[in-house]
This record gives sequence, structure tokens and C-alpha cells, in this order.
Amino acid sequence: MKRLLINAGNTNIEFALADDSTINDYEKIDTRAFLNGEKESAILKKNSDCEIIAATVVPELETCLEQYDIHWFDRTQITCIDLSQIELEQMGADRLANALAASVLCPLPVIVIDSGTAISTEILDANKKLLGGMIMPGRRVMRNALSRDTALLPEIPWQNERPEPYAGNTVDAMRAGIDLGCIGALEKLITATIESLGTDCHVIVIGGDKDFISDHLEIAENGPEHFTLRGLIIYAQGLKKS
Repeated sequence: MKRLLINAGNTNIEFALADDSTINDYEKIDTRAFLNGEKESAILKKNSDCEIIAATVVPELETCLEQYDIHWFDRTQITCIDLSQIELEQMGADRLANALAASVLCPLPVIVIDSGTAISTEILDANKKLLGGMIMPGRRVMRNALSRDTALLPEIPWQNERPEPYAGNTVDAMRAGIDLGCIGALEKLITATIESLGTDCHVIVIGGDKDFISDHLEIAENGPEHFTLRGLIIYAQGLKKS
């Protein structure tokens, strides 16, 4: 069955055309540009008669797309993972879609690191119980906060090279604090999570900053492509069975 999938994040919106197992067409559009009408989705325009499954952390999108017949991700209709340990209404649709994807695509237990505007983790145990996770600012948010909220610290370029741990100039000092700090925080959080669970975990990274994190976080590897969208496919398949 052909479906149109939408995964709307704070930075980008993903549109994809998929069947029951494969992403066939894919595009990514800047969220703000789409909401402002500066860009439109060719996939949505050509395939609006398909079943549309959408997850968003941007409430404005629901208003923007109200002319379409969309099934918005409904937390209460998730059946294939155990959600008894989390406060369901507070868990973002993207994070729940990640957990669904992890339950099928990853060895368990697993820690999913989603590296976007914010960096979050979703932790799924060996019995497909979602244990929750953490949320911290992403590298871009940290950069923006320092330049915006201080008088003299500049905007600094986006780089994926690992910085030295100390520097004699402001730009490289900021990179050391932000970029190494990000990796260090994730190392600490993963170690603490594994100690708390009492078992080793598979660790994957997805999202827009996945290459930087997986390159410099030794325990982690890149997750399957289109991970969150594939979680939406699994969600849609669950709807079909219920």
C-alpha cells in the first residue's frame, strides 16, 4: 500500500512516499521556509490522494496542512511496544516513532540517539519496553545561545572535525566547549544508562548531526536510513492490524 509520510521537526520536514517496507521517494525541506510558504513539497503536491501519516513536534504544521486528509500520529494507538513506564502524553511523536523503528530494526536493548535541534535518547529494553530517555540541546542550539545571549561571543562555523580540548582563541575555545562537551555528555549519559540497566546496549545515532556524533562517540554507530519515517511505517502497519 502506498503511503505519504511526513516527519516534521523544528529544523526540517521530511516527506516520503513509501510502501509497506520501502521508502521510494524522499525530500527534506526547511521547516520555517515551508511554514512561511517559501517552499513547497513536490511529493505532497503529487501524492495528496494517498493515505497520509504525519508526526510533528511543530503544532503550526497541523494548521498549515489542514486542507489535507491526514492521519496525525496518535500515541494511544501504539500497540507493538510497551509504553507503561512513560508519561505518554509528554513523549514527542518523533521519539515514539523512533522507539517503534528501534523495536523492529535494531538489536535490543538499544539506545537511540536522535541528533537534531535537540539531542534526545530513546531507550528500549529487551522486552520492547520504552524506558524513556533524555533531552539536551543540540550543537547548533548551543552555538546560537552563546552568540545570542552574550555581548562578545561570535557566531561560529559548523564543523565536523574533532576540536582540540583547549584553544588560544575564542572561536576554537567555543568549539572545544560545545563539540567536545556534546560528545562528553553523551558518553557520560550512555555509561550511566548502561550501568543503571545492568546490561550492555546497542547504541545508534540518527538525525541531522549523526555523522559528527557517530564519528567521535566510539560506542555508537549510524542507524538505518530514514529511521523515524520507518517508524511511521511500522505505526501505520499497526493501525491496519487493529
